Amino acid sequence: MNSNIKTYQITKNFKCPKCGNIAPYSGSLNESIVVSCPFCGVQGKVTFSNVTSNNGFAIEISHLKKMFGDLAAVDDISFSVKKGEIFGLLG
Repeated sequence: MNSNIKTYQITKNFKCPKCGNIAPYSGSLNESIVVSCPFCGVQGKVTFSNVTSNNGFAIEISHLKKMFGDLAAVDDISFSVKKGEIFGLLG
């Protein structure tokens, strides 16, 4: 495997079709995983696809985490950038 290829984890909240509770699930872009609802146990399949939304944001980040070995350089940061907005993140 090429060590230069970076994979990013996507965390999204999904609503259970049976009980209606919402739970977060994580995966890589275009990955499909089998999940169980932590509330009622119903199983389903979640696919992490590149879905565009019409919310006015050019960038929307939720629960971003970046690790360097045991060091958490970024730990659970969320933000959004509107279309046309200038944004910078320094660390």
